[in-house]
Amino acid sequence: MVELDNLRVSLTKNGYLKVAEIVAAYPSDTMLDHCSGDIHGVNLVRSQVANILCADTTGMVPAFWDEVRQHDRPTIRAFVLVAIIFAHKRLIAAIQEAGQGSPTGTLFRDDMNEKEYTNLQFAMATIGLCAYARGTDQINYDMTALTSQLRPAGILVGDLLRAKLRRCGWRDPDEFRVAPDLPLDEQCVQEGFHKVFGLTAEDFRKWIDWRPQQPR
Repeated sequence: MVELDNLRVSLTKNGYLKVAEIVAAYPSDTMLDHCSGDIHGVNLVRSQVANILCADTTGMVPAFWDEVRQHDRPTIRAFVLVAIIFAHKRLIAAIQEAGQGSPTGTLFRDDMNEKEYTNLQFAMATIGLCAYARGTDQINYDMTALTSQLRPAGILVGDLLRAKLRRCGWRDPDEFRVAPDLPLDEQCVQEGFHKVFGLTAEDFRKWIDWRPQQPR
């Protein structure tokens, strides 16, 4: 059974989009060694970064991050924002509710923790999804810029969502012959992940372009 409650990293630390600076600077096997003190202005909590990057219990960061870092800085930042959104069930649900399947929506300050609100607003503004102004009570966003920036990285977005689902107990049918869950694209659609991006189920499937392999 898939339990999205397992996605619950603390998002109150200011500047979490700076995870993108770590991704751009270091290979996946050393990213967690540089969370604080090695990059000017980057002072993050290792456990928070590990959760966002989907590190396993041994601290191993998935290798797809090395493919992500081959892209330009705007694409890396956009990809990290997706990793942040899918690091907490509450953010996923808030954007699903705000957009109702549309790429545009409005998030309200009262719907989340104060620090979560301001940090998310700043991160979304950095990517170009919304305007930024201190003291506002709502975020009017448009995900079109995000999906456009990540268009060439759709398969990697699929890899990211697979890693997030595994943290929730999803049994990948490419790995489990006994009692498997739905294939990646179908599980994502069932969970409403496509609505976070404001995509139809069909367009979402085309975007992540998931090509299942035979079970081992």
